[in-house]
Amino acid sequence: MRIKLALATVAALGAAGCGPAPASVDTPSTTTPAKTTSPTPSSLVDPNSIKAVAVVAGDFVDFDMCSLVDHPTLSIGGMVRPALGRSYDQCDVHIDAAAPAFVVIGPWHHPTPGNSRPGVTGLPGGLTDNRVDADPGECAHRITFTDGIELDILVTPEANKPIAACDIAATVVTSVSARARDGKGARFPSPDPKSLRGVDACQVVPAGVVTGAGKPVGLSSHMCDWRDTDLDVRLAFTEGMASIYGTEKLGKPETIAGRASFVNDSPNNNPPGVMCEVALEHNRAKGPQSSMPNNEYAVVSVETTGPDRADLCTVARKIAASVWPKLPAA
Repeated sequence: MRIKLALATVAALGAAGCGPAPASVDTPSTTTPAKTTSPTPSSLVDPNSIKAVAVVAGDFVDFDMCSLVDHPTLSIGGMVRPALGRSYDQCDVHIDAAAPAFVVIGPWHHPTPGNSRPGVTGLPGGLTDNRVDADPGECAHRITFTDGIELDILVTPEANKPIAACDIAATVVTSVSARARDGKGARFPSPDPKSLRGVDACQVVPAGVVTGAGKPVGLSSHMCDWRDTDLDVRLAFTEGMASIYGTEKLGKPETIAGRASFVNDSPNNNPPGVMCEVALEHNRAKGPQSSMPNNEYAVVSVETTGPDRADLCTVARKIAASVWPKLPAA
């Protein structure tokens, strides 16, 4: 069985649960950061007809997914830890309670075909919710906004601690919908020129390094996927709190294209030969929901779609060596 492509490096920094790889969609992307003069989400949201484009104030690139987390509601008798596994396209939080769980909110994407059935009812502003397929023990929902754009929700139990994942997922869906209705969404601050947030992931991999055209994941420019014969390749720009968890969780240190990098030949506890990740700890970043400064990362993931391959990290290193020089100087 093919193992899902995931950003295991970022998950190791914060939350251990990883959701299904978001659907790839062909959609224009941008490298231009949001201007600070843009309207705020609260001034654009119509509570009677909630459009995703209004929730993000027209800017999916700079929207902070963790601004949709309602910590008091999700605490469920315990506490919600800060957004340790945050990326620029989703927010990962850990509910530390009697029924501990990992919650992933995001990414935004265009309508995705697949099996679904009705989920939470009675949501505000014309929002609809459906349950979608997930791995055993997990619960996945998809909120559809009135402009047709969808938002994924995934709840994964903590290891060896069975929980009613769908009960928690229903609470997440309800609270996210309420924050969207109330215009609680927020953008990241205008990025430093050195930030990766304004870089289009599909545009920095040179032609010929991977086969075919990259497809953006979701509605921002922060992640891009390629299918290369029997390999799945992903480049992602993201955040994580390495200052808490230590760089040893990123992999073995190496210098690639003159940049300090980390190579992990067994992310997600996969055996070597299934998947490899190369991460670059790029720059310090701080989002409005962060309790402390985060680090920005560029992560190359390579996963086989066929038999195990001993050269996955060689492929990942080659891609990283072609990408790192095209990124802003740290």
